[in-house]
Amino acid sequence: MRIALARIVHQNLDCSQGRISSRSASAAVKKFFAVHLAIIALCSTVATPCSAGTDDWEKLPDGRVIIELKDVRVALPASGSDTELITFTDRHHIRNEMTLREVIQRPADARRLFESTDLIFVSLPNLMDRPGLFLGKFPRSEFKSGHAGFAVGKGALASCQSWAETFSKLAASLTPNDSRLSSDGWAEFKLRDNPLQLAYIRAPQDSAKAYFPGVSCGYFKGCSVSKCLAADLTASYGFSRTIVEQKDWLSLDQRVHELMAYIFIDL
Repeated sequence: MRIALARIVHQNLDCSQGRISSRSASAAVKKFFAVHLAIIALCSTVATPCSAGTDDWEKLPDGRVIIELKDVRVALPASGSDTELITFTDRHHIRNEMTLREVIQRPADARRLFESTDLIFVSLPNLMDRPGLFLGKFPRSEFKSGHAGFAVGKGALASCQSWAETFSKLAASLTPNDSRLSSDGWAEFKLRDNPLQLAYIRAPQDSAKAYFPGVSCGYFKGCSVSKCLAADLTASYGFSRTIVEQKDWLSLDQRVHELMAYIFIDL
């Protein structure tokens, strides 16, 4: 407002005499405020706010920002070191990527990215050396070697559906006292040798229900889990079994469940 006022007054400078015409300046000021009041009146009568922040993301009372991806609403931290690490990537054109910080600062660009692709993948890495809580909520030590993520859009369910079918068939082959069940409740199945791929599931009768249907691990000790959450929405989590021992997998599964519930506010 001050800038606009200055411009109006400046237009009434008497350049030839190097002084301001007080009558012209007074008229300019009155004109400016009349126009400004008219704009305020107009804004109060229309449904769309006239403020500069109309394109910003909503926020929850706890300060998290709500990002909408193809009708899926997720709540993520509005500040902190994780905003530089969390990325939104077009799975068909991986160079089309924005960090959470960029998504928050440039909502119009972010919405264009989300609308331009059928499938968006959101990566949520947990770096142990970062200050503060993971996503502003969880101790980082509870997700050692962890890397969470989710996919939204067409084709998001392909992998989780395939794994769900595999785990379901393996679980159906187990009996309550099956010798393949370890003392911590996990049964190991070798799916292939080259490259090595192992699957771990719990018996359907197990009272300690896991959030994810099973765990898959490879030769280099990397393990991953995935779960179909809704139409065109898959959540995933990866960890190292050299860091997270098998006896702690169920506890990790429960913590990841809490993590996903914290992110997906409508599920």
